Amino acid sequence: MVVSKYRHLHVCALSSVSDTVQATHANALVSALHPNLIPETPATIAPENHFKLAIDDIEAPHTGLQHAEYDQVKALCTFASSWNRTDSATGAMVIHCFAGISRSTAAAFVILCSLNPETSEHLIAEYLRAHSPSASPNRLLVALGDEVLGRNGRMDKAIRSIEPATTFGPV
Repeated sequence: MVVSKYRHLHVCALSSVSDTVQATHANALVSALHPNLIPETPATIAPENHFKLAIDDIEAPHTGLQHAEYDQVKALCTFASSWNRTDSATGAMVIHCFAGISRSTAAAFVILCSLNPETSEHLIAEYLRAHSPSASPNRLLVALGDEVLGRNGRMDKAIRSIEPATTFGPV
């Protein structure tokens, strides 16, 4: 079942990192934030198990801002492949950005595609949407993940195929 493959991956906002790490007994953390906003590594997580993806939430180069780059996404996939998820008590990974909507959901999608090469990108994207109605994955991060993983545009296509993120309030 798809859920059992992904249940140890948790996405949250910066404001919920501490509580989410504690509640899930996480042993790995991914921070996808502007370099000045990346939090300290929680005491319960080894420093080498905190991946710091220092990027702004932009989808194209912009003066004064840091966009995601190929080498960063490749390093994210390498980090994910070394993640110890065999211990059900402490095998969780928490992924966060500022709001838990764009960079973090894109990083989660890339990680899930990386760890599940036999699973269709569309199935993973549907799972992401089902568990996060507000997810709006950063397109550049997804495109770079697709390139790193050699998915030939299927990751971007899968993200585009899921229903748009739920909006809150008047549009």
